[in-house]
Amino acid sequence: MRRAVDITLEYIGKYAGELYISQAGHLEFTFSACADKALHMAFNAPIGKPFGFFCGSPPAAIGLVMADLAVKSSPPVEVIKYMTPDQGTSHSNEVIVAVTGDADAVKNAVLTARDVGLQLLVSMGSYPESPATPYLQ
Repeated sequence: MRRAVDITLEYIGKYAGELYISQAGHLEFTFSACADKALHMAFNAPIGKPFGFFCGSPPAAIGLVMADLAVKSSPPVEVIKYMTPDQGTSHSNEVIVAVTGDADAVKNAVLTARDVGLQLLVSMGSYPESPATPYLQ
Protein backbone atom coordinates (compact mmCIF):
# COMPACT_ATOMS: atom_id res chain seq x y z
CA MET A 1 0.00 0.00 0.00
CA ARG A 2 2.79 2.40 0.87
CA ARG A 3 4.38 1.88 -2.58
CA ALA A 4 1.05 2.62 -4.30
CA VAL A 5 0.84 5.94 -2.46
CA ASP A 6 4.46 6.73 -3.35
CA ILE A 7 3.82 6.02 -7.05
CA THR A 8 0.67 8.13 -7.00
CA LEU A 9 2.50 11.08 -5.49
CA GLU A 10 5.32 10.72 -8.03
CA TYR A 11 2.88 10.87 -10.93
CA ILE A 12 1.03 13.98 -9.72
CA GLY A 13 3.76 16.15 -11.19
CA LYS A 14 3.53 14.35 -14.51
CA TYR A 15 -0.21 13.86 -14.95
CA ALA A 16 -1.98 16.55 -12.90
CA GLY A 17 -0.80 19.48 -15.01
CA GLU A 18 -4.15 19.89 -16.67
CA LEU A 19 -6.15 20.04 -13.44
CA TYR A 20 -7.08 23.57 -12.40
CA ILE A 21 -8.59 24.41 -9.02
CA SER A 22 -10.00 27.72 -7.80
CA GLN A 23 -12.34 28.92 -5.09
CA ALA A 24 -15.18 28.86 -7.62
CA GLY A 25 -14.64 25.41 -9.12
CA HIS A 26 -12.32 23.12 -11.02
CA LEU A 27 -11.42 22.11 -14.56
CA GLU A 28 -9.85 18.92 -15.93
CA PHE A 29 -8.41 18.21 -19.38
CA THR A 30 -6.54 15.51 -21.25
CA PHE A 31 -5.54 14.58 -24.77
CA SER A 32 -4.20 11.35 -26.20
CA ALA A 33 -3.20 10.87 -29.82
CA CYS A 34 -4.00 7.17 -29.53
CA ALA A 35 -6.66 5.89 -27.12
CA ASP A 36 -6.19 2.43 -25.66
CA LYS A 37 -8.29 -0.07 -23.73
CA ALA A 38 -8.70 1.95 -20.52
CA LEU A 39 -10.13 4.95 -22.37
CA HIS A 40 -12.30 2.62 -24.40
CA MET A 41 -13.72 1.06 -21.22
CA ALA A 42 -14.26 4.37 -19.45
CA PHE A 43 -15.46 6.56 -22.33
CA ASN A 44 -16.14 4.26 -25.26
CA ALA A 45 -13.17 5.84 -27.05
CA PRO A 46 -12.27 4.11 -30.30
CA ILE A 47 -9.02 2.22 -29.73
CA GLY A 48 -6.15 3.71 -31.70
CA LYS A 49 -7.95 7.00 -32.39
CA PRO A 50 -7.29 10.45 -30.87
CA PHE A 51 -9.14 11.16 -27.61
CA GLY A 52 -9.89 14.37 -25.74
CA PHE A 53 -11.59 14.97 -22.42
CA PHE A 54 -12.75 18.11 -20.65
CA CYS A 55 -14.64 18.65 -17.43
CA GLY A 56 -15.90 21.82 -15.79
CA SER A 57 -17.61 22.38 -12.47
CA PRO A 58 -19.22 23.79 -10.35
CA PRO A 59 -21.46 24.99 -11.60
CA ALA A 60 -22.06 22.50 -14.36
CA ALA A 61 -22.80 25.42 -16.68
CA ILE A 62 -19.05 26.04 -16.97
CA GLY A 63 -18.62 22.58 -18.47
CA LEU A 64 -21.62 23.10 -20.72
CA VAL A 65 -20.24 26.36 -22.15
CA MET A 66 -16.78 24.81 -22.56
CA ALA A 67 -18.25 21.82 -24.40
CA ASP A 68 -20.39 23.95 -26.69
CA LEU A 69 -17.58 26.26 -27.77
CA ALA A 70 -14.95 23.51 -27.98
CA VAL A 71 -17.01 21.29 -30.25
CA LYS A 72 -18.11 24.19 -32.44
CA SER A 73 -14.52 25.45 -32.77
CA SER A 74 -13.17 22.10 -33.92
CA PRO A 75 -15.28 20.35 -36.49
CA PRO A 76 -15.03 17.40 -37.25
CA VAL A 77 -14.70 16.24 -33.62
CA GLU A 78 -17.27 13.70 -32.53
CA VAL A 79 -18.72 13.65 -29.01
CA ILE A 80 -18.43 10.07 -27.75
CA LYS A 81 -19.50 10.67 -24.15
CA TYR A 82 -21.47 13.49 -22.54
CA MET A 83 -22.04 13.40 -18.79
CA THR A 84 -24.11 15.85 -16.76
CA PRO A 85 -25.15 16.14 -13.10
CA ASP A 86 -28.03 13.72 -13.68
CA GLN A 87 -26.41 11.51 -16.32
CA GLY A 88 -23.23 9.59 -15.56
CA THR A 89 -21.69 11.75 -12.82
CA SER A 90 -23.50 10.76 -9.61
CA HIS A 91 -25.05 14.24 -9.31
CA SER A 92 -21.62 15.90 -9.05
CA ASN A 93 -22.60 19.28 -10.56
CA GLU A 94 -20.19 18.96 -13.46
CA VAL A 95 -20.31 18.44 -17.19
CA ILE A 96 -17.80 16.03 -18.71
CA VAL A 97 -17.31 15.58 -22.45
CA ALA A 98 -15.12 13.09 -24.31
CA VAL A 99 -14.39 13.56 -28.01
CA THR A 100 -12.62 11.80 -30.85
CA GLY A 101 -11.77 12.63 -34.45
CA ASP A 102 -8.82 14.11 -36.28
CA ALA A 103 -5.88 14.55 -33.86
CA ASP A 104 -5.45 18.27 -34.53
CA ALA A 105 -9.19 18.92 -34.17
CA VAL A 106 -9.41 16.94 -30.92
CA LYS A 107 -6.43 18.73 -29.42
CA ASN A 108 -7.83 22.09 -30.55
CA ALA A 109 -11.16 21.27 -28.90
CA VAL A 110 -9.41 20.47 -25.61
CA LEU A 111 -7.33 23.66 -25.75
CA THR A 112 -10.41 25.74 -26.59
CA ALA A 113 -12.29 24.18 -23.68
CA ARG A 114 -9.36 24.97 -21.38
CA ASP A 115 -9.17 28.61 -22.49
CA VAL A 116 -12.92 29.13 -22.10
CA GLY A 117 -13.04 27.33 -18.75
CA LEU A 118 -10.16 29.35 -17.32
CA GLN A 119 -11.78 32.61 -18.42
CA LEU A 120 -15.06 31.61 -16.78
CA LEU A 121 -13.45 30.57 -13.49
CA VAL A 122 -11.36 33.75 -13.36
CA SER A 123 -14.51 35.82 -13.85
CA MET A 124 -16.03 34.04 -10.84
CA GLY A 125 -13.18 34.77 -8.43
CA SER A 126 -9.56 33.72 -8.08
CA TYR A 127 -7.29 32.41 -10.82
CA PRO A 128 -7.30 28.61 -10.97
CA GLU A 129 -4.05 26.95 -9.95
CA SER A 130 -2.66 23.61 -11.08
CA PRO A 131 -0.86 21.18 -8.74
CA ALA A 132 1.69 20.52 -11.52
CA THR A 133 3.01 22.05 -14.72
CA PRO A 134 0.43 22.24 -17.54
CA TYR A 135 1.56 20.12 -20.48
CA LEU A 136 -0.89 20.73 -23.32
CA GLN A 137 0.27 23.35 -25.82
